[in-house]
This record gives sequence, C-alpha cells and structure tokens, in this order.
Amino acid sequence: MIRLLVAVLVLGTGVEAARAQGLTPRAVPPAADLPVIHVTDRLLRGPEAEAALAAYRAQPVRSAAALRQAPAVTYRLGQTQTFKVRNLGASSTQLDEIEFTLKAQMPLMRLWVETAELEGRVRDEDVEALRRALGEQTPEGSVDPDAGIIANNHDTFGQPPNVDGDGVLDVLLLDIRDGRSAGEGYVAGFVDPLDLSSAGNNRDVLYLDTRPGLVDDDGNRRGTAGIEATAAHEYQHLIRLAYDRDETTFVDEGLSEWAELLNGYPGRSITYLAEPDRYNVALFRWSSDGSEVLDDYQRAGLFTTYLAERIGRAATGGITQDPANGMTGYRNALVDAGAGVTIEEVLSDFHVANLVNDPLAHPYRYVTPQRTGVRAAGTAVADGRTGTTETPRTELDVQSGAVRYLTWTFVDDFTLTMDVPPSVDGDLATAAERRARLRVRAILEREGAVDVRDVTLGAAAQTFAGSFDRVTLAVTHIDPNSRTTRIAYEAAWTNASAFRVEPVAYDDGMADTYALVNGTGAGYATRFVVPEGALLGTVRLPMYYLNEFGDDPPDTAQRDFNLTLWDAAPDGTPGTILFSTLITDPRLTSDVFTNETQTRFLEVDLTDDLAGVTLPEVLYVGARNDGDDSNYIVYSASDYTAENVSYLLDAFGIWTAAWDVTFTNGSSLQDRVIPVRVEFLIPRTAVPVEAGPELPRVAVLHPNYPNPFNPRTTIRFDLPEAAVVRLAVYDLLGRPVATLLDGLTPAGSHTVTVDARRWASGVYLYVLDTGTQRLTRRMLLLK
Repeated sequence: MIRLLVAVLVLGTGVEAARAQGLTPRAVPPAADLPVIHVTDRLLRGPEAEAALAAYRAQPVRSAAALRQAPAVTYRLGQTQTFKVRNLGASSTQLDEIEFTLKAQMPLMRLWVETAELEGRVRDEDVEALRRALGEQTPEGSVDPDAGIIANNHDTFGQPPNVDGDGVLDVLLLDIRDGRSAGEGYVAGFVDPLDLSSAGNNRDVLYLDTRPGLVDDDGNRRGTAGIEATAAHEYQHLIRLAYDRDETTFVDEGLSEWAELLNGYPGRSITYLAEPDRYNVALFRWSSDGSEVLDDYQRAGLFTTYLAERIGRAATGGITQDPANGMTGYRNALVDAGAGVTIEEVLSDFHVANLVNDPLAHPYRYVTPQRTGVRAAGTAVADGRTGTTETPRTELDVQSGAVRYLTWTFVDDFTLTMDVPPSVDGDLATAAERRARLRVRAILEREGAVDVRDVTLGAAAQTFAGSFDRVTLAVTHIDPNSRTTRIAYEAAWTNASAFRVEPVAYDDGMADTYALVNGTGAGYATRFVVPEGALLGTVRLPMYYLNEFGDDPPDTAQRDFNLTLWDAAPDGTPGTILFSTLITDPRLTSDVFTNETQTRFLEVDLTDDLAGVTLPEVLYVGARNDGDDSNYIVYSASDYTAENVSYLLDAFGIWTAAWDVTFTNGSSLQDRVIPVRVEFLIPRTAVPVEAGPELPRVAVLHPNYPNPFNPRTTIRFDLPEAAVVRLAVYDLLGRPVATLLDGLTPAGSHTVTVDARRWASGVYLYVLDTGTQRLTRRMLLLK
C-alpha cells in the first residue's frame, strides 16, 4: 500500500533538448522575509497602560455599551487632523504629533493616512482596497465574505471600548516609527492603551504600517492583503480591552491569530511542528527571543483554531469577553458551549490532531482550509525492518501542556510498558499525581488506516496485536499550569522480516534550478544500482507543480503524478516500466520563492507494494505527468559532478540525458542531478515460507482494486469476529456518498463491489466502522 509522508526538502523537454523550459521561482514578496515585531502585548503590560485602563474604566460610559451607527461629529474627506502617535523607536515613552488626512469614512470606521505618505507611497487604490476590506467585504473563506473585518470581529469577539462614545474606529495608516533600518524587522501594526485616555488620543485607534507594510525598502509595492490581516489581528486586541485588562498572552495572541483566519486571510505558516525541540515547550510559554516567539504565535493560533472547531465560533470568540484568564477562560468557554469535554481532553486531542489530521477522523483533524495540511513530525525510535525487536527502558521529559511523539515503524504485535518513574529529583508530587498530568494515546497506522487507542500509565504491559506500518505514541502533558513531568517507557515487538536499510542520495539537499515537465506522459528518472537481493522501501521525489511558480493554473488545481520505476535499456537509458502508480500529493499548494534553498521532498513508501518483486541490477526511479490536467510537475536540480545519472522524458517518449539539456535562457543541467532519493532494504536472513491463511487478529481494511477505477472497484476487509459493521463512502468534505454495508457481519474476509457510474470523477474516502475501530482509505474515480 502506498504511504505518503511529507519532508522538507523540468524541465520541459520538447522534441529537442534545447527547448527545455526552466522556471524561475516567484520573487520574494517584499518584506516577506523580514520578521514582524509585535509590540501590542508589551504596550498593554506597562504601568502607563494600567493607568490608561483605570482612567477608561472610571468613565461613566462602560466598555460594553453598544456602538451607535453614526458618528457624533461630522468629518469631511480631505480634512487634516493631528494625532498623537507613539514613537516605538524611542528609549522612553514619546508621543509624536503627526498630521493625517481623512481619506475614507463609513458608519463604523474612519481611515486616516499620514499626510506625508500621500506623496507617492499610499495611493488611492490602496485606500479603497483597505476601506473595502475593513468595512464591506472580506476574502472568500471568511466567516462572512459579504461583511468587512470590523463587522466580522464585532460579531465574533464583541464591541470595542468606544472610549469617546462616537462608535467609530479610527484607522491610522502611517510609517510607524519603530526605529528600524532598511532590511530589519518591522512593526506591522499595533494598539496603544494610552488612546483609552487623554494621555493619548482618547479614541478607539488602530495603527497600520506603510513601510515596509505597504511598500518595501526598495519601493516594491506589496498590496494591502498583509495590512488587512494585521487589522483583523490587532482589532481583536482592541476589543479585548473593553472586557478584560490582563489576559494571558498565549490566549490573547491566539485569538488574534485566529481572527486572521476567520476573516479569510492565510494566516501564519505552521512550521514549529517539524522539530520536537520546537513543540516540546510549555503551552503558555511566551518567549522574549525573536525566533522562539514566532513559534509561540504559531502554537497559540493553531490551538485556538482547533478549539474553535471543537466548540464553535461563538464560544471561542466569547473568551475575549471573559475576564477570567488562561485555563480558567478556556474552561468557561467549554461550559458555555456545552461541549461535554474538559480542556484537558481538548488539549490531548489537539496534539493528536496535529499528528493525524485526517478529514474523517473527528476529532483528530482540522477542517479550516488553511490548516488541513498541518502535520507534526515524530521522533523516530526504531525501524522494525532493521531486525531490532525491542526498545530498552528510556526516560524523557514533557513540558507543561506540551507533547512528545515517539514513532516505531514496521512492527508486529507491539507491546508497551509506560509509567512515570517512582521518584524524580525536585518533583515532590506522588506517582499518582504525576500520572494525572499526562495522557498518552497510541496512534496505530496500517495500510493507510488509522486507529487511536488510550494507553494506561502504570498498568501491566499493553499489547497491540497485528502488523503496523507505524506506531506513534502521543505523550501529552495536560496541565499547562504545573511543572515538567518525566515519563519512562520500554517496548518490544516481533517482525518476521529483518533488513539492513541502505539509503542512497546523490544530492546535498539544496535546490538551485527548477524546470517544467511539459506535456502528458513527460517525466524524469534517476538511476540507481540495486544491491544484491535488495527490496525497495521509501523513495523521495523533488515534487513541485506549475501552479507554485505563477498564477495559472490556480492554487486549487489538481496536483498528481505517476510515480514510476523503469529497468535499464541496452543503451543505458530508462527502459521498460516495471511499476507505476498514480499519486495525489497530500501537501498544500505552496508557492516557491527565490529565497528558498532546500529541496521539497515528497516521501512515498513502497515496501508493501513491491514486496516479493525482484528488482533489476539497475533501476530508474522518477515521475511522469498524469494526463488529466495541465498543472504539470516541476522538479528541482542539485549539484552533482561525478556522473550523469538523471534523464528527461519528453511527451513523445524520447529520453535525453540531463547533462545534455540546455534551457531556453542559456543555462543547462550540466553537472546537475534530479535529486531522487531511495532506501534499499537488504535482507539479513532468508525469507521465511509464508504461513497459511488464518483469521485476522484485528479488523483490516484493504486497498480497493483496481485503483484508480471506472466505474467499478472492489473493497475487501477482514474481521476477527462477528460485529455490526458499517462500510460507507464519503467525499473529501466528509459528505456521505453511499452506504455499502450496514449490519451484522460474520468473522473472516469480505468483499464489496462499488458501482460509481453516477458519481463524479475525484477522490473518495471509504470508511469501515466496526464499533471498536474506524478505518479509512482513499480511492480515485477517473472517468
């Protein structure tokens, strides 16, 4: 069964190699690589903020008063006014008086632009785009695309302080004085608590940056989308001041990060889950380190997004209005939502969802489009194919509210013993109290099906019967307000096959050239010498797509290819196709920029598919375009001067050595390799005689055959005992398509035929529910 894993990491050949088409990555969005410095939280925590908040709360008009729909004072477009603006680059509190010009106004908003910025940096089209986003329309995917950011935030989080009683938000677009030099980080926007009193402007004010927020240091224009997302983020902070003066930073920033998503903006990329040292940190940590705090923003936003999917937008937005802080506020939200779960359960489920994230595996998933591609990377403990059959006692620490993922691959009958140590230096809590801080789940993966089981700490050894592609333990610390907790584990398993894993890679992991594979059936291949008697395990391919280098095809275009193996022809070029399978890339579309240096690899495990297949002495591994779309594949190339090992296949079936390819811009693939990587599995012992058929020990859902199919395919599943079984088909949005079986089914192997004549082409999910297990697989209908 094909298993896909994501790891960090064309040539269009025409009839003639000289016609090969190289691709240029997108230019780095101006300021996209500059760190954004966040100051609102810091400004809200100083003594001046306390004084301003106290003065505001002493006013007779309370913060929860409803906004009036028209301003109390009439303003005219083009009039100027001086505002007091904090100079963030000054060593002490300094308010500069800056002249602004009123450029747009609506019932709930006035948009002022620093007058000096109207001399070329801020254009009328920028003002109009920002006015529309704030007051009328947000991007597709917003909670209400027909409403602006202000209305959406009001509906979700509540009303702003309305300190001056006019019911209007004053938005100031200016070159924020943050003391930066060209090329340095910048403040994209902020809220100043001084504006809640006469020490500031005594108004509801939102500050948004023009340089480099709107125009970068070199004069390149960025558009207003980034400013709009910042407005959604910062406005939540301002609304919160009307209700809660001192929320935990993690909670407050998490709500603001989520505000960007619910208004339809892409939000921050989630990268912290790629490394254990970055996700095994205290849940509520808020670092003063410039790089670590970016992970804190990611973690806070992701947790808030997950919480909103569990309890709904209203209850999550209500946290803004709850004066309780931290975990207490989360608990109150769960009660308000009638969720029937504890915050500790939600926290554990959150960490499992970050690993599983399967669209049908509720609650271990994200449905928010910007987060459906989130996947955590586990810590590899052992590979059962190497002949290892046990993990000795090992201890590790889990930070408060954090998680550790421990992964074993290719193991049978996995037996686990896990508990807290009898005593830990410096931790005076009893063993029972330390166990109560932890919750452990075993995520069992077998042929694409996922099963999540609870692990009992302190109990006798637990055995998970069956053969597994992967077993991952999600060890979650469920008490963010307590201390780091230590846990000990040991494991044993069986595995009939023992191999030595031999990885082969020609490249250094750096991508310095990109090219398009142009045309149906065109592709690329890289040559490998197969060790005697070896099997093929995982392959890693440098997979990109045309829509990641431009605006056409759109981001929603299909991304698939045929993973292909060839033997060698007598002339040394790729010869006969030995194996080919259609792969739908599970990763999210992600534009390629000029500052990206590492190859993006898509990892595919072929161990099961090629078990028992005798490989030739020379094997070519690569990819070909599928024929259903024009979102052609793109590959990267890396330096490699030893020999030419890569070939390009054009749409006419002609192979060309990569070193002979010249691009239309004059560059070439000389001294380059297309960086395919493989792992060969070399048997340590003779392969045992296969045992006769027997009843399965656990339920198994097999891949459908054929796949892809049109219009019929067969699904096979095995039951260890009689059970009431439901076998159903869903689309990728989780909507039911067909129920194939629903009733008492005897033990043994069963097949069901699927007739999809009335279905549309596409990917479908079929789910087997036995009452104790829920197994999911994918199938592709091509008409």
